[in-house]
Amino acid sequence: MTLLSRRKRKVVNVKIEKFIDGKRATSFSVPVAVLRIAGAVLPGAALESLARRGLNVRQLLEAKRTGASYTTTMSVRERGVWTEVVVSLK
Repeated sequence: MTLLSRRKRKVVNVKIEKFIDGKRATSFSVPVAVLRIAGAVLPGAALESLARRGLNVRQLLEAKRTGASYTTTMSVRERGVWTEVVVSLK
């Protein structure tokens, strides 16, 4: 197989949006590979804590592998202000 005949793989991103009072305050994307590394490096207790809060890294990675959609919303208190954080697979 030559370089020219290889298919380009589409980079799949995780989009993270933060909302305050229903208005989007910030939004950014990271490659799924970053979460794959985090899933391999973080202790199991940290991954379980994230899952209890609403972000199941293992489910997100499985959704990416199978082509399924994944979206979750978490309420987070940040500097005394409650915010909604939406994490989705794009």
